[in-house]
Amino acid sequence: MFRHKPSWLNIVLFFIAGILLLNIVSLSRAVSSSQSKTASSTSVEPKSVDEPAVPLFIMIPSINLKAKIEPVGLVQDAKMANPLNKQNAAWFNHGSKPGEKGTAVISGHYDTTTGAPSVFYHLSELNPGDEIDLFDNEGHKYAYLVDRKQVYANDAFPIDEVFGQTGDDDKARLNLITCEGTYDRAAQNYTHRTVVYARLIE
Repeated sequence: MFRHKPSWLNIVLFFIAGILLLNIVSLSRAVSSSQSKTASSTSVEPKSVDEPAVPLFIMIPSINLKAKIEPVGLVQDAKMANPLNKQNAAWFNHGSKPGEKGTAVISGHYDTTTGAPSVFYHLSELNPGDEIDLFDNEGHKYAYLVDRKQVYANDAFPIDEVFGQTGDDDKARLNLITCEGTYDRAAQNYTHRTVVYARLIE
């Protein structure tokens, strides 16, 4: 059998088809690369959510008080821990932070083991309308106004009222606690507690 030699027309058509095929492949790769770059440039990285700020300082102008704040939790008997430094206040870190809805609780010693005044020695002198300022680790100031103060015997201390995180007004609140009454040497504790109730105004 004899084979026919390809004509010039067939050769030209063959080259044109090859060129078209190469162009299609190149275009496909370019589109794929462009889509990849676009997807990469428009993808949104998840943003880290900052934890609410924690209190660092407390100021009460009416009793000339300015003190550092230590975060504390619970001790073994399920009571709020004391600050390591007796001249510091203690913020209960299981409760609300400054500015949050709920109740932020801060306690402080009345005096030292020698009887010298400690951070909340003058707390009982606060009156309704007095301002309490908290400053957090981000530089924010939170101003509270005193609503009332109350003295409780230790065996009648209203834990749910003082530490509770819900309220009728659903507002940000601050409760300050210190010792009061007579010092019981046997129990190594004061007989009463003073609680100052305040609410956030700014």
